[in-house]
Amino acid sequence: MSWIPFIAGKKSVFNKTGFASVISKVAVIGVAISVTVMLLSLSVLKGYKTLIKDKMAGFSGHIQVLSVETAKFYDYEPFLISNEQIIKISGQSGVSSVFPVIQKAGIAKTSFDLEGIVIKGLLPNNDSVFYKSILKYGSLPKADSNGRSNQIVISAKLAQTLQCDTGQKIRIYFFGDKQVRALAPIICGIYSTGVEEYDKLYALCSYQDLVSYTVPVDLYKQALADNAFAVTHLEIKVKNFNNLEAISQDINQNLPQELRCETIKSLQSQVFDWLGYLDKNIEIILILMGLVAAINMTTAILILIVDSTALIGLLKSVGATSEKIELLFIRLAMQIIFFGLLIGNFFALSFITLQYFFKIIKLNEENYYTSFVPVVFNWIDFVWINIATIIICTLFMYLPSKYISRLSAIKAIRFK
Repeated sequence: MSWIPFIAGKKSVFNKTGFASVISKVAVIGVAISVTVMLLSLSVLKGYKTLIKDKMAGFSGHIQVLSVETAKFYDYEPFLISNEQIIKISGQSGVSSVFPVIQKAGIAKTSFDLEGIVIKGLLPNNDSVFYKSILKYGSLPKADSNGRSNQIVISAKLAQTLQCDTGQKIRIYFFGDKQVRALAPIICGIYSTGVEEYDKLYALCSYQDLVSYTVPVDLYKQALADNAFAVTHLEIKVKNFNNLEAISQDINQNLPQELRCETIKSLQSQVFDWLGYLDKNIEIILILMGLVAAINMTTAILILIVDSTALIGLLKSVGATSEKIELLFIRLAMQIIFFGLLIGNFFALSFITLQYFFKIIKLNEENYYTSFVPVVFNWIDFVWINIATIIICTLFMYLPSKYISRLSAIKAIRFK
């Protein structure tokens, strides 16, 4: 067996010239391209899905608790929730945070135009980290000692439509059964998420500024008497998105009969159906790239065997078995796989690093919900893609290596 490494070194695809060497190097490039595409596809897909989920969860939570009487998506039926109930939900396994929220649909109007809008009233302890992250400029509403601010944050899209900016007053009209009520806050900030479903609708204000327009007087008085919150829904965030359905079921089982749970998947089913189609596209890409790498390997090994037919005959004439000669060419094939993986991993990791820190490749935010290509690094993906490539290429290269057993020593030595 000691002759195998010696001959493999002499016949290394990088130590010779000729057609076989060119084909071998092309196979290395083919494996490298396949691995690079597979790694980048997974990185971009997971980065994109994570970004979209984070933006959607930032505005609506992973899970919402709302009244069973709520029929419309934007105009929720208000209800009372005690602080003890909120603490109980927060303490359930997998829950990271719970935020009481009120929201109300209305019409925003300036002297230039009017537009439908949904205002969210936030308590001071709400998820300010997320909302600060989407601010383009300005600030979030700053409540006084009574919880009022008379300020509002609108989207850049809405600001463009209404031709208004920070420091200006905007009028919001709410339509009830018998009357129209108006709110006239000052714009304190402009935000942008890139997700049109949110940017074209949502605005943010303080809880106390909106509560009288959303919650009936009797219900609000009862909330004050019972030391409870009058809300339209609770926004719950979970620690692990993969456990979303299980956590939702656990919460739902412990809720009063007048309340129910809705996950972000059901509230935004069209978006998640679309993300599901992206998974299928990636599966197709992985299969195709795996086949490209395998076919390149099969072609390269077959050409190496044909190019080395005389050597095979010589080795057989001195007593080498077909199995040992097969090991020789498998070793040569492993050189191709190793260098292909090395180059592919290098380029994939380099691109992910550069794109993560410098956002080199840009996107149209209106079409893709983001202004750049999002990427994530997951070492598990790198491991299983490399292992899967080695296994697939190894299985495919056994097919042409079996051709060696069919060659006779005399005919192989005479082959030119």
